[in-house]
Amino acid sequence: MNLGIVKHLSIILIFTSLLGCTGNNIGPGSNNNVPGGNDEGWAVPTQYVLDGGVGKDGIRSIDNPAFLTVAEADFINDDELVIIVNFQGIIKVYPHKVLDYHEIVNDVFQDSLLTISYCPLTGTAAAWKGNFSGINTDFGVSGLLYNNNLILYDRETDSYWSQMKFFSIFGTKVFDEVDFVPVVETTWGTFKQMNLPAEVLRGNVGSSTNYSSYPYGNYRTDNNYLLFPLEEPDDRLGAKERVLFVVDEDQDVEMVAINYPSPDLVQNVVVSNDVAYIRNNALNLMVALPTITTDGVTHTFEYKHNALPVILIDEEGNEWDVFGKAVSGPRTGEQLTPIYSMVGYFFPISSIFREANIINYRPIGG
Repeated sequence: MNLGIVKHLSIILIFTSLLGCTGNNIGPGSNNNVPGGNDEGWAVPTQYVLDGGVGKDGIRSIDNPAFLTVAEADFINDDELVIIVNFQGIIKVYPHKVLDYHEIVNDVFQDSLLTISYCPLTGTAAAWKGNFSGINTDFGVSGLLYNNNLILYDRETDSYWSQMKFFSIFGTKVFDEVDFVPVVETTWGTFKQMNLPAEVLRGNVGSSTNYSSYPYGNYRTDNNYLLFPLEEPDDRLGAKERVLFVVDEDQDVEMVAINYPSPDLVQNVVVSNDVAYIRNNALNLMVALPTITTDGVTHTFEYKHNALPVILIDEEGNEWDVFGKAVSGPRTGEQLTPIYSMVGYFFPISSIFREANIINYRPIGG
């Protein structure tokens, strides 16, 4: 997929609570690339590229992650959010409560470098490979933010990468796209219901950080609490409403709100532009999957109740899990093409992507 300069995107708005970057992992650092209003060489307007105040690597990434089994990970409460990555047959879980303090985990899946990032200020998580665009690298926290969103830097070329835009916005790799890996975000309790073998990220070994303490006070619930100005403020929804946004092939934008028009819509599937948007309020789960399989067939999906990790069944009788893989039926083993998607707060969307239309999310037949 060629993202180019992403101006538009498809979005599902998820109205639920969010766990939300600083704390005792802040260390000394400086950043010499603060643009100061000079747009030269930058792929985004630099007026809204701001110094977060902690300096380069001031928030320390986890570069040698340690993991627990699901049974051992008793430090996570069932209602707390986690990020799930399923790559090369390995499933790993990254709790928000750890990433609130570190923002970046440089990990290895078999022989592949993978960087998982989480920005507590925008509530967004992403994963991408470390070997792409001619580089083989891990990433660090640049100390800069674009419209409040995390800017990463790669440790090979020192290029800067927008987490939400999925491409480099400054440096020798400017406009190059990341090789992304999809993630699923839900609560720890919902993940445990999936009954999947997984490794669970623990806190940084030897760190004195109190990971049970959220470092931003009431930030995740106070719609008026933003740390930095926005390019295009948007008051159509509460600033801290959680959203799932999808960048489609045409770079067009759609949104579907989980509580719009009614909070009684507990679980549902809505299809638009060949994308199925799936949400379940009770499970705090939101996923976007393509309706077209790799052989060009367009499918009709229905929500599959009480069958986690399966969430969909199609007209052929195939059952699809949260990762877009057919686990039963004639297409068993097939994988749907991953979609550029991300969960996060509503407030930065219009500033970073400019256009976002809200679709009326309604029950089938409604």
